Amino acid sequence: MTGPATALRGFMAHLRLNGFTLGPGETQAALAFLAAAEPLDAATARLGLKTMLSSDRGQWERFDALFDAYWFRRGVKTAARATPWGDSGRPAIWSKLLPPDAESAPQASTASAGDDTSGAEGP
Repeated sequence: MTGPATALRGFMAHLRLNGFTLGPGETQAALAFLAAAEPLDAATARLGLKTMLSSDRGQWERFDALFDAYWFRRGVKTAARATPWGDSGRPAIWSKLLPPDAESAPQASTASAGDDTSGAEGP
């Protein structure tokens, strides 16, 4: 698939990621609708796809925002990149089972060495 079909495939995936239950049949029907309605404007495409793809009131109410986010990048927020496990660098459950990771071990030994040195230099 190329061109409009690829874009529609991405939109269908976007809807699925947001709780819509859609499969190949709905994708085929949406493609057929878009191909049959030429020339097609955004308002006609939105209403036709909303009618075809929304299976309940909640989806109907969320469709417009999802349509705008995908096709017009409206309301899209970019999240800051984060490590998947927070600051520790690995899941907390691993910390209980495994020795400290390589990054935290040298820091701990450096801190303890600094403490020993300062204690040796004391009065």
